[in-house]
Amino acid sequence: MDNDTYIDSLKAKLPEDPKEAIETLLKEAATAEKRRRDTQSSYTKTRQENLRLAKEREYLMNQVSPSVKASEELDTLKFEDPDKW
Repeated sequence: MDNDTYIDSLKAKLPEDPKEAIETLLKEAATAEKRRRDTQSSYTKTRQENLRLAKEREYLMNQVSPSVKASEELDTLKFEDPDKW
């Protein structure tokens, strides 16, 4: 929902009494702020989890890479110099 549509729907909900209108607006503002905080919290948690997973992936790739290189060297050696293999 874009801002203009939201404002129009809010205007339609406002009561005639100014005090009630203010209460309604305050409730809507509180709800919007809670949604914003929840969204920001979710975004932050997701971002932190992505960073953690990226570091874990990098660590695991570094653990696997030496064994892959050694494996490739052994395969090469198997065909080039079977006695050393």
